[in-house]
Amino acid sequence: MSEPAIHIDFIRKPIRRMHLHVYPDGRVVVSMPWLMPKRMAEQFVQSQWDWVLTTMDKLQHQPPRVLPTVSKQQADELMAFLTERVEYWRVVMNEQPVTWKVRNMKTQWGNCRPKMRRLTFNLQLALVDNDLRDYIIVHELSHLQVPNHGPLFKARQALFIPDWPARRQRLKNYQR
Repeated sequence: MSEPAIHIDFIRKPIRRMHLHVYPDGRVVVSMPWLMPKRMAEQFVQSQWDWVLTTMDKLQHQPPRVLPTVSKQQADELMAFLTERVEYWRVVMNEQPVTWKVRNMKTQWGNCRPKMRRLTFNLQLALVDNDLRDYIIVHELSHLQVPNHGPLFKARQALFIPDWPARRQRLKNYQR
């Protein structure tokens, strides 16, 4: 018996390494560097085929993820908190003004676009403790100076949130 045909999307991006993703809706996506030959990406997928099939099977048997509901009051409280604390941490960290917004995000607590000086925060932050919100704000503001998560980035975070590894661990206990 043959396996069902699975469509694979190959997407070229300005990245250094290839990434293989299997999504709950059955999509398989390979993100690959601009100059990488497609044949090399195909060989990589072939070498990971057992993992693709196993992951697809696991995802088909998982219940769909539903984000917890955030009330209007909680959303308003989050906006007030962020309005005050983004400005506070921006000044403490000696950063130039930034713009920011809040939206529902499935996989991230926050996001930073350094060139645009724009931060995005997950609406689900309304459901976490204030010290964890501060950690996310400092994390995203740190990306304005250091775009990756290397040693310089971690050192910068530690200057302002010395216990950031513990806070990061606590965040993992919250459902997003």
